[in-house]
Amino acid sequence: MRDLLAIAFALLLAVSGPVGAYEIDTHYYLRFALAMSTCFDWHEAHLIASGDWGMDENASTQAEMNPVQVRNKIDFHAFGHSDARFRELWARSRAEPDLDLRLIKLGQFMHFLEDWEAHAGYGIRMGHARDTFRGRDPDSLGNSRASNHRMIQSALDHLLATCDDLGRLDVDPDRELVRLMLWVFRTGFTDVLYEQSNPGWKRGRAGGFRPEGGEIKAANRRWIEEVIAEVIAAQPGKNVPDDFTPGDPERGIPPSLQIPFGADGRVLSKESVSSSWRKWLKAAEYSPDVVVSLERVTIDWGGWQAHLTAVNEGELASEAGRMEVVVVDSDDERLLGQSVREMPSLAPGERVELTVRVHAPTPGEWPEQDVIVGAFARVRDLSAMNDQDWLMLGDADQETPDVELTTDVDPPVSGQEVVRFTAAPKAFMMENLVCLVVAAHVSGGDSTEKLEAAAFELVGGEHRSLGIGRDLPKRWSAFATDDGLVGGKAFQCYEPEQASYDLLIAQAPGSAQLAITLHAEGVTPHTRLFPIDPAIVQGLGEVLRAREEAPAAFLEPESTK
Repeated sequence: MRDLLAIAFALLLAVSGPVGAYEIDTHYYLRFALAMSTCFDWHEAHLIASGDWGMDENASTQAEMNPVQVRNKIDFHAFGHSDARFRELWARSRAEPDLDLRLIKLGQFMHFLEDWEAHAGYGIRMGHARDTFRGRDPDSLGNSRASNHRMIQSALDHLLATCDDLGRLDVDPDRELVRLMLWVFRTGFTDVLYEQSNPGWKRGRAGGFRPEGGEIKAANRRWIEEVIAEVIAAQPGKNVPDDFTPGDPERGIPPSLQIPFGADGRVLSKESVSSSWRKWLKAAEYSPDVVVSLERVTIDWGGWQAHLTAVNEGELASEAGRMEVVVVDSDDERLLGQSVREMPSLAPGERVELTVRVHAPTPGEWPEQDVIVGAFARVRDLSAMNDQDWLMLGDADQETPDVELTTDVDPPVSGQEVVRFTAAPKAFMMENLVCLVVAAHVSGGDSTEKLEAAAFELVGGEHRSLGIGRDLPKRWSAFATDDGLVGGKAFQCYEPEQASYDLLIAQAPGSAQLAITLHAEGVTPHTRLFPIDPAIVQGLGEVLRAREEAPAAFLEPESTK
């Protein structure tokens, strides 16, 4: 028997692991605030956020910790980027007649939508394990400003679409989306979250976070609560509690309702929602919390032997459960072996040491040394945050799979892909800016990964170019289209220019048009002409005249640059 050099490796495969999802600061606290920023009040936002975070809380729907199990990763956490599943979860929410259940299902869809951004390009088995271990965790709000913006834009887009379905919007949803996103850009709302976060918060960790992880989540929670208190609470009908206090564990955003879901994501019963409310009102902040530490792995002719400890760091006793250990070949992500043993009930603070043997697949041969070993605590309490820990042996952390990863589970594209508009673009005046919203999709799906910057220019009679054009930045957020594909939506707002206005008014009435060209990776560009609304031309003139009369008010024009 000999010990091998073990390299600690945290794989967010579940609630706190690298195949999982954005963390609680995104899936719960941020979701709570974004819901309230639209048409939903405090109680409705609580249901939406609980539905979202509940996908990680429930063992039935959380991303499987075992890398060879992929159903939940594909169906609920957007690994494999299934356009069909995106559309299915959105339609499931819209079809629910009961408002409470609809909001919970909307939260479940939002979880998939948010992970759509974070999990793009990762395989369905190991996910972003290596990136997380190396300090580039895509589930951190500190990983990418652009991803944060796209994720928030997509979330607001579908929240507003639901508001519109419910008859709660008195303006065009895209206009309201632009208004809210302008607020996000101008106030630096997401910039604060980005700067307070750190994609290295799980770097080199054997499960869970580095010491700063808890501080990051607490700081992000407080900032989100401050925004609710200062910006949202004063809005009519939001029903924010009178004693709401940012940064106070008991008077801030309430804990998740911990609503139980079935294996298909189904809310087990309407009564379970009421039960969850009662449980939260009674003492939702108390729960068991089983933490696993995989101390070392030894290898002999019989296989691998995992030595680990489990401790209950929660406030309540945990129920009995089991400890699962898997061994995976780092070359091709094949399962080499797995084993399970019973784990006793643990009182608060109680620790237990366990040894689990995993037999080699071929008796008489020395087992593979460059492997990934995972240990999972499976506790039956819904409220127990089941934990996991991983070790990478040999040079497994440096290897990349020898086989091509499955990053898109949709059927392969047959024939030449095309890029098309899903609807006519929308142009309107927003304050002192002219804004353009474009929605498009690529016929083969996965549009947000394929769409590139769009370009537009002004044309006059006989399709003559007027020599003025702009690019629409590559900032496409995902949205569900009516044909079952995931489309991309992008917008940009511009400061009016005198030259553009002069050219427009010089054209014959109705002859000025906007030529927009869509570009996508590996696809022939597509151009269409769209008429320019006379109200836009009128609005441009009014803004330019006002700027000439009071230039000081326009010294620092706001835009979405």
